[in-house]
Amino acid sequence: MFWEYVPINPILNEDGVMTNYLAVKQYITPGKETEEEVRNLNATHELRIEERTAQLSEINGVLKLEIAERRHASEAMD
Repeated sequence: MFWEYVPINPILNEDGVMTNYLAVKQYITPGKETEEEVRNLNATHELRIEERTAQLSEINGVLKLEIAERRHASEAMD
């Protein structure tokens, strides 16, 4: 299987009546394959970003708890 781009244009006679069609085919499989690769890379990157965002959110929660504990300990020393 392969991809083609096929614009089809009518051919009109001198009275403006359509008598035929003209189709010019262009082989575009490499471009379509590249588009698919880009879509797959984008999907992979989006998943990695979501995973990293979740990790950072978890780390942020841990750091907030640690800061609160240190603040509480500091206030207890005063």
